[in-house]
Amino acid sequence: MKPLFGVAAACALFGAQVRAEPFTVDHLLRQEQLGAISVDPSQRWLVVQTQARWDSAPLYDLDDGIRLALGRVQVFDLARNGAARPLPLAEPGVGYTAGPLSPSGRHLAVLRLVGHAWELGVADLETGQVFWLDLSPQHAVWGRTLAWRNDDQLVVATRNPAAPDARLGLGWLAQERLPRQWAAAARGEAAMTVMGSGRYRDLRPKAPPGELVMVDLARSQRRVLAIGDVVDLEIAPHGDQVAAIMEGEDLQPIDDTPATSGTVGRRRRLLLTDLASGETWEPCPSCDVLSRLLSWSDRGDGLLVYARTDAGPWRDGGFWRVPTRGVAARLDLQGFRPVLEKAADNADLPRAVWLDGAPVVLTDGPGGRAWRRITPTGAHTLVAGLAEPGRIAAADPKVLLLASASAVWRVTAKGARRLSSPAADLTTTAAPPPGERFGYAPPPLAGVATVTAKGAEWVVTDIAGGRHANLAAGETLAATAPSRNLDVFVRRDPHGVQTVSLVPFKGPARVLATINSHLAGVDFVTPTPVRHKGVDGEPLTSWLFLPNGARPGREPPLVIIPYPGDVMSSPPASQLPPASRLLTNAQVLVARGYAVLIPSLPYRKDREPMEGLADQMLVAVDAAATQRPVDPARLAVWGHSYGGYAALAAASQTSRFKAVIAGAATTNLISAYGRLGPMANAVPEVGNWTVASAGWLETGQARMNLPPWRDPARYVRNSPVLFADKITASVLMFYGDADKDISQSQSMFAALYRQTKNAILVTYRGEGHVVLGPGNVRDQYRRLFDFLRETIGPGLEHGDRGPGAGS
Repeated sequence: MKPLFGVAAACALFGAQVRAEPFTVDHLLRQEQLGAISVDPSQRWLVVQTQARWDSAPLYDLDDGIRLALGRVQVFDLARNGAARPLPLAEPGVGYTAGPLSPSGRHLAVLRLVGHAWELGVADLETGQVFWLDLSPQHAVWGRTLAWRNDDQLVVATRNPAAPDARLGLGWLAQERLPRQWAAAARGEAAMTVMGSGRYRDLRPKAPPGELVMVDLARSQRRVLAIGDVVDLEIAPHGDQVAAIMEGEDLQPIDDTPATSGTVGRRRRLLLTDLASGETWEPCPSCDVLSRLLSWSDRGDGLLVYARTDAGPWRDGGFWRVPTRGVAARLDLQGFRPVLEKAADNADLPRAVWLDGAPVVLTDGPGGRAWRRITPTGAHTLVAGLAEPGRIAAADPKVLLLASASAVWRVTAKGARRLSSPAADLTTTAAPPPGERFGYAPPPLAGVATVTAKGAEWVVTDIAGGRHANLAAGETLAATAPSRNLDVFVRRDPHGVQTVSLVPFKGPARVLATINSHLAGVDFVTPTPVRHKGVDGEPLTSWLFLPNGARPGREPPLVIIPYPGDVMSSPPASQLPPASRLLTNAQVLVARGYAVLIPSLPYRKDREPMEGLADQMLVAVDAAATQRPVDPARLAVWGHSYGGYAALAAASQTSRFKAVIAGAATTNLISAYGRLGPMANAVPEVGNWTVASAGWLETGQARMNLPPWRDPARYVRNSPVLFADKITASVLMFYGDADKDISQSQSMFAALYRQTKNAILVTYRGEGHVVLGPGNVRDQYRRLFDFLRETIGPGLEHGDRGPGAGS
């Protein structure tokens, strides 16, 4: 399902350019962000999440949690033409995040980050008061961790205050713990970290468990429902029960199935709780539950999960139907097999929904792969005769939308009806809740619309109600309140300035919020498509950013930014205005007069990761040089993470690169196997991620497909450090000392140093996988531009002003 911005904004961005000031690191660090936008169920309150400018954070030792420290929440009263609802959520140095709204819309769950402390509160939107609950919720990584039972009762998965916060602590826990341990050792005391495997697995120290808590606002009471670490919860439709997935004992691989980045380190158990009596029970004590599926029947009489027995692999697991009382039973698929797709982290992904009280699951067997509704009378294929099963694009209790390659089908328990809209024209009109589960669960029917071009506008049609909204280029429909005849539009202009507007069905719009107004005078470059053949003859499109002034006879140096696996038929969204990415930012480079090429680099079937990697990049470079004015003789490559790996690997295969910049790059696949990083080593209570880390090598981007002891030569062939003697370009490497394995860059630097090759290694203190601190970001770009100037020459025009605070 495509976001509407990908269609509409691209038209705005390809309009005529207006010459203005160039985009600098100063502009980048001042950027704000627009987050989720939602309307409460009563359609009175509009909640807008924003993020203050990046260089205003109170702390930069929170890793990705910095975004929470910058959070701002605004509420608008739709009954009063969008008047702002003042709330006491503006304490300096505190970040605020909006949680879910209660069923009537009166209460809004809010979260605040004060220093390193994460706390839950509730805002009463009628009175304007906010009550802080002295509870620290678990972060919504896998699914829900807080949900309203009714307007006054909130169920919360909490973290024990004495337990380390693995998400927020990624940037600071090790820095705090290690000096204390070193000081203890200096005093002659015992100081160590212990982890175990096999019979010694339980040597890993465990954090005190969290709790599942129900907060009663009306009675000012809270009740502990269960003890344990909850990663996902879902309240039954009638509010009488809550299902929770709890983390259990540490888990090691039980078969030779290749590990994935999504392999979890602890078993996951299913717990049901009666919210009236407080009774809890495990409906399947021997089940290990797979994440990303926790679905109540629309009637509230059953729950659907995917589970395996403790002794079996996931492929031998199945769907389990859990009654509201008693024990779970494996769902009888009547001769069909469950299909496990792959999530983004390559973990197994079960696909299932409910339709009119019966499970609908993705299965394979006689008749091929298809979505089938499982009833006592049989397994009924939703839409027969499809070449591919398609996907569930929306789900309501009695209606599903099934999107195939050629059409969208409206499906009920009685049958399917083909709609006129092709699947490519579907869009979502509301952001999903946070959590991995909701990235794969279909939205409700009310959150899906069709998009149709009509002249210079786009017509968005609500599938559930049939109402139309006309959008200009650059606009998206962010939310709607049909009972009040109101829509909420977000507009992004060609400079990256965003506005949130309240738009009556009839009448003028009212701007409620403006994001990144400082970019109004900034000149961004529109990328040009470079169409070419790949090394295997396949048609590809890469994207070229050309600086102002580039023309035949005045060709700029070219920087290529690779990331294997990326194939782009449309411009890379993160490089379009406002171009807020802190690393490998094409707009910062092109503003300094360098041409930038972002190539499509598909994974090659039956080829190893390093095999022919330089050739893949260079066919795009040569096509760009043929089609546009760039200088392929002054060529640099800049990659980060897997892109950094690709940059170093490609540099060992060709002498055409004059400069290589690699950030957070893996260089030795054998020594990278199972790396954990400072936090997991210093604070083992956060969990054991060894197998998930190994999964990046086995089934992730490294694509080794097996562990190193089974084919060490394959790991050797794909480790750039072992080909350092072939690198002729000058090399600049960046690494954060809080990242997983600083020895990766150190070993490559040592190999280059041993051969007296030109190389620089910059280690940033306190930084993780991405350099986030404003001072370090500035330093990184200053060094980058100095390096480019020395190796491939200066850029064109204003781009060659020399380094400085605004570089």
